[in-house]
Amino acid sequence: MARLHPDKTTILFFDLEAYVPESLRSRPRIPSLAANPHLPGVYLLGGAFCCCNPFQIKSPETLGHWIWEYASERELLTAIYSLFQTAWETLKGKEKHEADLILAGVGIGTFDIPFLYSRALIHEIAPPENLYETFCCCRVLDLASAGIGYLMDLHPIPHPVTHTDLLKRFIGNERKAGGGVVWDMADSGNTGAIEERTILEVEQIIAIYQAMIALNGSASEKSGVLAMRESLRYTALLWEWTGPHTTSWDWSASR
Repeated sequence: MARLHPDKTTILFFDLEAYVPESLRSRPRIPSLAANPHLPGVYLLGGAFCCCNPFQIKSPETLGHWIWEYASERELLTAIYSLFQTAWETLKGKEKHEADLILAGVGIGTFDIPFLYSRALIHEIAPPENLYETFCCCRVLDLASAGIGYLMDLHPIPHPVTHTDLLKRFIGNERKAGGGVVWDMADSGNTGAIEERTILEVEQIIAIYQAMIALNGSASEKSGVLAMRESLRYTALLWEWTGPHTTSWDWSASR
């Protein structure tokens, strides 16, 4: 069993967005996930990341890395790989029984981690063994699975829950838009909307994580979660009222 030391534990909350060309969005398939990293025209748009100590989450900073900020997808992947390596470096010198880097998100075990690893392999940004240890040897906290016990009434048998299910259970009535919305934003060059949406999702993930802890935590923890909920509601309303920032970008130069 891993030992979770308050001063030697690191968690990386994150959410990725991928682009799927229109010709592949309605292709016949059994899996519901359309973003296959090994199909032509599918690539990483970027993502939002928040690295912190899970015992000291107060005002976490969420940062984005996006393909329109780099010359190519390869450079974007290299930057994200460096981010993961930096997160691992915070644990340098840890004992074998102490916790590895924790990755947290919704559906990250199904989509985000496999997609990131596959695209990094395709672009050969580092030796395969290094990519595997950096991306695949983390402790994965997929809230889609962690939330099953809180939402047993949704399914007749245990089954991963959705981001929207978790929001309704822990935050309020907020809903997560589907991945297809991001593709439409990408097609229209609305990069600002993609950034804002993804950062909001990571903030929601952190709030859900804290709410799970607060169910059996102290009053101070619960008050902190309530404050985060109000902040998320305000951000969502502000986004709805003012509309996302729109930026044009040449998608043909991304791959």
